[in-house]
Amino acid sequence: MGEFVFPPCATPSAAVAASSQRFPVHRIYCVSSNYADQVREISSDPSVFFMKPADAVVANGAAVPYPSRTVNCQHEIELVIAIGREGRDVPERRALEHVFGYAAGIDLPGGAGDWFPKVKY
Repeated sequence: MGEFVFPPCATPSAAVAASSQRFPVHRIYCVSSNYADQVREISSDPSVFFMKPADAVVANGAAVPYPSRTVNCQHEIELVIAIGREGRDVPERRALEHVFGYAAGIDLPGGAGDWFPKVKY
């Protein structure tokens, strides 16, 4: 393996409450089933699953970058479930064994539709 053409970013992570430890963020899986009207704009399925990049995580209190011409930046509060253990086809009765912890997150949705940030170019 060769050298990087520029230094890679640090591993995205989140602070762990009441600890000096950090939780490494590898993947962010999202389920859009709590906003039925918005989900119908995207799909006829009851739940839409999608991903966000791990580097979308912003530290508590840090500035959140967004396009400078944004006119109406919406935000949503989200339940975050941190998965701390690998698993595949995990039976429902054992799912909580894989949960590291919970957090509250703020999401700035992006894309098309009335419920996304309005960007005027």
